[in-house]
Amino acid sequence: MLVRCTGKCKKEYEQNEENFYRRKIGGFYTVCKTCCRDRSLKYYKTLPYKKKRKSGYTPKKTEFAKRNTKEGFINYMKKNPVYFQQTFKQEPTPLNILDACKALI
Repeated sequence: MLVRCTGKCKKEYEQNEENFYRRKIGGFYTVCKTCCRDRSLKYYKTLPYKKKRKSGYTPKKTEFAKRNTKEGFINYMKKNPVYFQQTFKQEPTPLNILDACKALI
């Protein structure tokens, strides 16, 4: 059965999987595969370019800090005094950091 493409080309094609994409619920779309591909390429060329993250990305050292050990906890809290103050509602002095460490670990 010949079907006319409703895309740009307006050509008649045989209605089969070589020329038209199949619908999920049955039947075929009315736009041929070549018109669908051309439309997709045109759309993706108009999108703004977004720079991807480099493959050699290395996280900051604080992301690797092991806070489950005494030394790791103390070092992390010394590097992030604002975090300590918000979490424990105390000034980030060495004595307060040590007390918080003993209470947790």
